[in-house]
Amino acid sequence: MIGKQVMKRIQCISAAALILSVPNLAIADEDDWYVSFSGGAAFQEDSDNSGVTEAFTTGNIGDGTTIDIPAGALSTFTTDFNVGFSLSAEIGRRLPAGFRTGIELAYTDSDVNEHDNLEIDGVSLEPFDVAALTGDTGLFNTTVNEVLNAGNGDIEQFAGFWNLYYDLNFGRLQPYVGGGVGVARVGVTYNPSLFMILNDNRAAFAYQGRAGLAWKLSKRFDAFTDYTFRGTPDLDFQNELIPADLDVENQQHIWSFGLRYNFGSAPPPPPPPPP
Repeated sequence: MIGKQVMKRIQCISAAALILSVPNLAIADEDDWYVSFSGGAAFQEDSDNSGVTEAFTTGNIGDGTTIDIPAGALSTFTTDFNVGFSLSAEIGRRLPAGFRTGIELAYTDSDVNEHDNLEIDGVSLEPFDVAALTGDTGLFNTTVNEVLNAGNGDIEQFAGFWNLYYDLNFGRLQPYVGGGVGVARVGVTYNPSLFMILNDNRAAFAYQGRAGLAWKLSKRFDAFTDYTFRGTPDLDFQNELIPADLDVENQQHIWSFGLRYNFGSAPPPPPPPPP
């Protein structure tokens, strides 16, 4: 489910587009094709992972005892990510009245920093031996907290978007706002200390909002930088460590730098020779 923060960001982008659409501003009115390439940093938001368990009995929690977990118990933990990277390519066309549209292919990858705060029905499992999760009767002499803090894994996303932009023309400087919708294939690996929690991928509806600034280097080339907020609805997986489903949040902030090549319109034919 898209949270309130996402809706606030979308509303801010919409308001910016409305402000920039004041008709007395000078706007680009070209009908040219272009291609662009960009790269940058991807800041993946923390994921508040959650799922509902089946009935099961834990392994040895550290003192020789086990715990019976009822069906329908809520399992939760948090994952935070290191700064990742982003790559993007787009082919598009400038339209009349300052609009521009494009098809974009985008790739991002962010490594897991750590997992934390594992609870089932509000009870923390972090002080227990990790055998509680694996179902073993023997002990690993390592706590759940120590295993989760080791991190390991990543979230990888390959997506395609249809984008619509609104460009302003202030000479060499051209601010723009826009957004897009598309489809993303998202792969998630959670593998703390080689204890596999998740290694799977899903296709999902994807959305993004963008604001940036372009510098006209020449008739053909523009340099640009932009901020993108990108996300999907929560992704549904199966927890491989305990019998439970697992919902993973997927929202990211991207700061990119790129280069755009403008093909330009074909030159007009020469005038006919005088009679």
